[in-house]
Amino acid sequence: MSASIPGASDFAGLKVAVVGLGKSGRAVLEVLGARTSAVLSAWDGSASALDGLAEVSDVPATIIEDPEALA
Repeated sequence: MSASIPGASDFAGLKVAVVGLGKSGRAVLEVLGARTSAVLSAWDGSASALDGLAEVSDVPATIIEDPEALA
């Protein structure tokens, strides 16, 4: 976690779900994963988007297959 990013410490331990893994969704996961200590989850309606995320080891998110699990 970087202390130089204003507000980064506000995410410590928070559960953050990113729904939709287009370009901006993936970017959000990458930034939050690199700059905060939030607990990240990701979901997308496209199986290929989820498969692609699973192959990227630097995105620290749990992949959620059932969107009901985000509630």
